[in-house]
Amino acid sequence: MHTTRMQLMIALLLLGVVFGGQFFLPFAQPVSQLRIETGNAQSEVANPGSVYLPFVFLKSPLLTRFGIEMAHVTEVGGLSKVVESGANWIRLNGVQWGEIEPVRYSPPVYNWDALSGLEQELQTAAEQGFRVILVVRDTPSWAQLVAGSSCGPIKPEYYTAFGEFLAALVGRLGKFPYEVDYWEIWNEPDVSINTTNTTYGCWGDLNDEAYFGGDHYGAMLKTVYPYIKQADSTAQVLVGGLLLYCNPTALFQCEKDDDSHKFLGGMLAAGAGPYFDGISFHAYDSFFYVGGAIGMYGNTNWNTLWNNNGPVIAAKAEFIRSVLQFYLVPDKYLINTESALLCGKATDPPGQFPCETASNSAFELTKAYYVPQAYAAAIAADLRANVWFNLAGWRNSGLIYHNKTGRPAFYAYKFAREELRDAAYVGRITESDIGAITGVVGHKFRQGGKIIWLIWSLDGADHVVTLSQAPLAVYDVDGTPIVISDNSLTVTIQPYYVEFPN
Repeated sequence: MHTTRMQLMIALLLLGVVFGGQFFLPFAQPVSQLRIETGNAQSEVANPGSVYLPFVFLKSPLLTRFGIEMAHVTEVGGLSKVVESGANWIRLNGVQWGEIEPVRYSPPVYNWDALSGLEQELQTAAEQGFRVILVVRDTPSWAQLVAGSSCGPIKPEYYTAFGEFLAALVGRLGKFPYEVDYWEIWNEPDVSINTTNTTYGCWGDLNDEAYFGGDHYGAMLKTVYPYIKQADSTAQVLVGGLLLYCNPTALFQCEKDDDSHKFLGGMLAAGAGPYFDGISFHAYDSFFYVGGAIGMYGNTNWNTLWNNNGPVIAAKAEFIRSVLQFYLVPDKYLINTESALLCGKATDPPGQFPCETASNSAFELTKAYYVPQAYAAAIAADLRANVWFNLAGWRNSGLIYHNKTGRPAFYAYKFAREELRDAAYVGRITESDIGAITGVVGHKFRQGGKIIWLIWSLDGADHVVTLSQAPLAVYDVDGTPIVISDNSLTVTIQPYYVEFPN
């Protein structure tokens, strides 16, 4: 734990003794991952065998699962809108090793000036109370296993050099005034090796039929993890956001990287289980345009659909946990660091049919309806966080327009965060809850003194449900109140929040 954090914690604990501070457990966190909340200074318990009850200061920001990726934590980058949204997590991509250590010297020489802009953004994020997930990537030319592949694997003889760099980086950015806690090692490393794409990938080895290169990534983690923990024992090390392009049971539908699902198993087979704290993964769904209908989406590579088992978050989380269980390392938390509803190709002009940007377009409304469904799925899957990718948008996924005004999905995000901020998952809405009505799906949560349902039509038709008791309130996705009579609720393709007394 950083010295400044320890001093602050001790001071607050003493104040708690003097003034009768209240101690309680935070939401949905296992004992091995309890946090010490001390204003903006927060840290994980390093020793799973130790249990600390957190002192919660009155001005401590509420930690939720809601996050947003930003290109830059600046006003131009949309900082005011992220603050307005209520998001607690920001993901930044990130730090490029190759820029900071372009030449290998002994002892190493780091060009920290390359981080000057990022450091200002990290300081701003810390001042605003955000928890930052910082991606570290980019192999310097002198360390590349495959020449010209900066996103690709590191030569094994330079794993130690990467560890030394990470130790220096964590020692620099993991303390005041930057306070970075979460370190994501690479971005989509399970993408196949290439020399053209540098922002994601690419450790995936098409010639490795057993593990798709995951064993090499695992060997790297085994080397660098101790360096990170030596620099900051509370630092959280994340497996770089796994793309998981294909469900291994749905390979016939996949077009590329068919063996990417073997990557995680390769890491664990290499003995990397003790050498990371959590797994970051990416889960996207795509909008389906069917005659202008609203609410249709899916991920064909994972056989998930809006009217069956979507969003895809649940399927990917279940797969990851099955692999962890197989290798006997089940006690790892998961974070979806890229979540969104996509439309069109990356090379298509934004807003091109059928991805029109008008607030009443089928796509923008579907995206708004998808937001609460995605966060409900994240809570149901017990993810530590779910990060929307991204604020400005990729493949039309944005929450805001170019003029920084909110799209419908922004207001859906903002209200979802308000309703589900620290909600505990209760379970699925069953037919017995709604009088045996079929074609309806939803989730139940406990939040404060309320039970909250998130409910919508699974088949797209309207269904009249008679509630067993009068609700406290009913809201649509952006928080507009819905008036009902005689406890009769018409469930539509738009998700509704229904609040009941606990």
